[in-house]
Parts: sequence; C-alpha cells; structure tokens
Amino acid sequence: MYALDALANEIRRKNLLLYFMQLAERKPEVLLIGEAPGYQGCRWTGVSFCSEHIITNGIPEIDMFGSHKGYKKTDESEKVWKEPSATIVWNVLKGVKNLPLIWASYPYHPHKPGKRLTNRAPTSEELAIGRPFIQELIDIFGIKKVIAIGNKAELTLNKLNIPAPKVRHPSHGGAKLFAEGIHKLLSAKAENHGICRG
Repeated sequence: MYALDALANEIRRKNLLLYFMQLAERKPEVLLIGEAPGYQGCRWTGVSFCSEHIITNGIPEIDMFGSHKGYKKTDESEKVWKEPSATIVWNVLKGVKNLPLIWASYPYHPHKPGKRLTNRAPTSEELAIGRPFIQELIDIFGIKKVIAIGNKAELTLNKLNIPAPKVRHPSHGGAKLFAEGIHKLLSAKAENHGICRG
C-alpha cells in the first residue's frame, strides 16, 4: 500500500503526507484509532477512513481534501470508490469543532489470501506491528486524548497502556451509535483522558 515499488503507492504516500500536513495546521488534540484500512477506502487513498470520492471531491464545509489541494486518485481502477464507513465518519466529523487525527491499529490493508478486494480482521501479530506507529503519532502531534473506534482499536490501545474510551464502529448499522459517541466524547475536554505512555 505504501511500498516504494509502484506509482500508485507514491500517490498514496503523498495523499497521506498532505493529510498529516492539513491536520498539523489545525493542531489536533484528539486521535481516533480504527481497525485497519478497508478495500473500498484507505486501500486506494492511503488515508484512514477516506475514500477516493472524498479525497478527490473534498469536504468544503471544513476545507478538507479535494483535488484542488493536491490529493489524487490512483489509476489502478477507473471506478471512483466510495466507502460507507468513511462517508459516515466524515459526515460526523464535519460537525465537530476541532478535527481529530485519524489512524488505524494496523495501517495496512488486511485481505483474504489472493483476494485484494476483501477485508478481514487484522491478526494479533499485525496489530503488534501497528502499535509503534500509534505511539509516534501521539508524540509528533502532541495528542492529549485517544478514542478507540471498535474492539480491535480498544485492544491495541490497551496493549499500549493508553486509556481510551471506545465508540461503536460505524459499519454494520453502527452509524447512530458512532455519531452519538463521538459527539459526547469530543464535547468533553481533552484533559479528561490523559495519556499514559507505556
């Protein structure tokens, strides 16, 4: 997905860099941790919870993403991919005051053997690979509060000794509970959940 062996990966890396730069300007205090990239979203764009439709069209209400900011679609598929979870997440986030940073417990796309357009849950070994990235992002951005999106993210953060409330993952009918959880937690002060670095 981010390896140095293909032009598509170079586009994904640049998209991710642009995303980090946009968020750094906004000085996020909160980090949302999901499970892993899905085949309809981050697997194409390189940005967690972000589909090609979102990355190219942008979200004007919050001045995020968009081709005019340099984000690009790869040429791997003529189709412009949309992802239900990504759409739900950004519809919720465009209504919060300060945008959180978003990342995944395992930052690469886990799929069934030989079937790239599938999703599977990351293994314990894969989740272990992802843990150092989370700690680095917390340190780089000066994150004060972490929120787990779903069970795998909660498990990963527990392994890092990072206290983190959990919200329902938006997939499989979880959109309403996800939105309620995010609005409740992001209206609370970031200092309420100080981070222990394990």
